[in-house]
Amino acid sequence: MYIFKRGSLFVPVKLLISEEENLRRIAQTSRRSRWKSIDPQDVLCQHSLINISHPNLLALDVTKLSAQDAATKISEHIREIRS
Repeated sequence: MYIFKRGSLFVPVKLLISEEENLRRIAQTSRRSRWKSIDPQDVLCQHSLINISHPNLLALDVTKLSAQDAATKISEHIREIRS
């Protein structure tokens, strides 16, 4: 377990999603009220994302998860690391 001097625990979380689901979600007009893009072109990544390597890393596929379910899985992961 990696604990910083101040007592905090570093837990990187990498969210994964299928391209189809990402396109479906980004097109939802409700995103506009939160100042988020609804342009499907913004989903098409032209370059690779950063590579994260850490013992506490959680790679979580959220394709079929609600925000609440994803938060629950992240909390469970943190509890497992701490125990």
